[in-house]
Amino acid sequence: MTILDELMASLNYDAPIRSVLVGAHWTAVCSRYCGLASTVMAERPHPPTRVRDVGSLHQKSARELVEYAHSNDLLEASIGVATINSLLERQDEKATEINAFDVLARKGKNRNVALVGHFPFIPKLRTLVGQLWVLEQQPAEDEYPADAAEDLIPKADVVALTGTSLINHTMEGLLALCHPGMSGPAGMNNGGKMTAQLWTGILVHGTLVSLVASIILMVGLKINPRTFLQDYPRAIQKKVPPKTAHEKKLSYLIGIPFMLVLVLGPFLSTLALKNAGETSFLELSLNAAGILIFFNVVDWLILDWLIFCTLTPRFLVIPGSEGMAEYKDYGFHFRGFLLGIIFSCLGGLIIAGGIFLI
Repeated sequence: MTILDELMASLNYDAPIRSVLVGAHWTAVCSRYCGLASTVMAERPHPPTRVRDVGSLHQKSARELVEYAHSNDLLEASIGVATINSLLERQDEKATEINAFDVLARKGKNRNVALVGHFPFIPKLRTLVGQLWVLEQQPAEDEYPADAAEDLIPKADVVALTGTSLINHTMEGLLALCHPGMSGPAGMNNGGKMTAQLWTGILVHGTLVSLVASIILMVGLKINPRTFLQDYPRAIQKKVPPKTAHEKKLSYLIGIPFMLVLVLGPFLSTLALKNAGETSFLELSLNAAGILIFFNVVDWLILDWLIFCTLTPRFLVIPGSEGMAEYKDYGFHFRGFLLGIIFSCLGGLIIAGGIFLI
């Protein structure tokens, strides 16, 4: 089923046609609401056919007029698409007033943009995006003919289509040329590149955060393992004396830089992701949480299971607790890992929320 067929199947046809107006640039049909579509005509000034039942279109049912959208006559198709728009249920609470130029400028920053159709803002848009390819039935200077779509659209990071492609029946073919991840009011496609950048950021920045945080941890443990006494199994904590005032101060001196790394690392990485182009709150959350989860895995498998439980070097053993079975308690650290997943997700949401509102 095509997009046009899906739209038609979703409509409630109980509204009468009140008027049909065809202008030089816009076609309006009034039924439940007033629907608009571009007035598209054949390239020749005097096409060989005329609109069916012209003069009495307002006497047709909504279902009859919607069927015009399937017509190979472009003017009839314009009337059909305008009728569809007049019947679509409004969702004012989800509506956003925004200019297509602003959307393209944001999503196209440092990216290849393919724009189907000619618009007045094209010269300005060229200065704001990485590369702009304009596809047009009658291309002007620096524009490409419609048959260049097969070569250019697959190379684009962002693809902008309008409802006119429903009228001339090219939307399905144009969408088939795009990468997965189509989004936005004009068919913005940047999912593939953003997904790759997202996972690359998690791996690279997660590695850096894990390396720096692990070094801080190991240095603190080397200086005095009691620095992290609160993180040892409960039986070990009960076996040895509580922290002294000096040890508590040392815990702050080591713990503050450690926490700063875990906060600033995901924050700066997620901020860079947002500045690289249009991103959703979900993508920002996945990036921040992904970096924290990456460290959580490193902490569990390498620091806890390998070094603490398996190797158990002398500098990790707190005086007075030598030989205790809890140093080999793999389950304790696995439970800590599961708890860390929860905190990583919550931390990712908080960091992403702050950056999303900036």
